[in-house]
Amino acid sequence: MKKTLALLLALVMALSLCACGSNSNTASNNESASKTESVEQTETTENTDTIIAQSLGDTVSTDIIDLTVKKAALAFYAEGATHTSDGKVTNIDTACEPAENGGLYSCNKGHALVCLDFVIKNNDRAKLDTRDLIVSFTVRQGDNENMVFGYDPNSPSGKGGLNLYLMPIASNGGDFIICKSSNKLISAGEELEIKWVGIVSFEPDDVNGSFDLVAEVKNSSGYDKFTYLIGE
Repeated sequence: MKKTLALLLALVMALSLCACGSNSNTASNNESASKTESVEQTETTENTDTIIAQSLGDTVSTDIIDLTVKKAALAFYAEGATHTSDGKVTNIDTACEPAENGGLYSCNKGHALVCLDFVIKNNDRAKLDTRDLIVSFTVRQGDNENMVFGYDPNSPSGKGGLNLYLMPIASNGGDFIICKSSNKLISAGEELEIKWVGIVSFEPDDVNGSFDLVAEVKNSSGYDKFTYLIGE
């Protein structure tokens, strides 16, 4: 009888030890899975690019430049700027704006004009030169994505940079004056409003449809990107 009781007690103790070991392994596995899930979530967060969408009229900033895009449109034709002998623009409401047909600016099939009105403010301590690509733009519409090049009548796809030749520019809220060169120096603290026509190498799905305008803006060590949602 005593032997039987001893065997039963031994069996109960063995089963208890097995259960404890099983619970310990389960807890360890659960803890390991939790840690793995936490790491995966952290990696996902770190590898996700956050796109901060802007609306027309919003100002975006780096440590050296403020940029405000006031207007943006796609077109096949756009009006040029008329000006007096001293360079003052007389048709600023229609200059560099989309036109129904004709106008100074037009593009070949497979391309589109990009009409922009934007403001750049130099917050740096020295002059900035627009030739140095302090600001550049890219247009995305549907499956199409293309950098905006400066308009060049001798090149269907345009030329690199802003190419400000014959574009209206106003300094610190003054009169719009026609630009006689392809670039512009911006003094420290100066604010320029620029009406500009560029060109992209794709045919829009809808020239009046919505699109994204990605602005790449120079900072003191590289560039920051900002996305304006146009027509959405």
